Amino acid sequence: MLEFLRDQKSQVSGFADDVTDAFGLFLGRLKERCPEVLEDVLEELEKRGTKARKRKSRGKWEELVKMNELRQGDGEFSFGFRNDDDEEVP
Repeated sequence: MLEFLRDQKSQVSGFADDVTDAFGLFLGRLKERCPEVLEDVLEELEKRGTKARKRKSRGKWEELVKMNELRQGDGEFSFGFRNDDDEEVP
């Protein structure tokens, strides 16, 4: 949930109109009420963020196209609906 509040700000809803930083608000309240948990939460977010940055070296589209190129070997993109018996359609 914290990753969503931090990384998807434009998709966060349900807060008063004057709340511009839901993530910061949540962290502030967590610090007030459970300061011992805050440090663990921030460490976990950092670990996950580091892993996500390593995984996100490419966008999803580039990843799909690359997988397709490796499978076909010719660099042409296909959704794979055509089989070898189908005639080429101009």
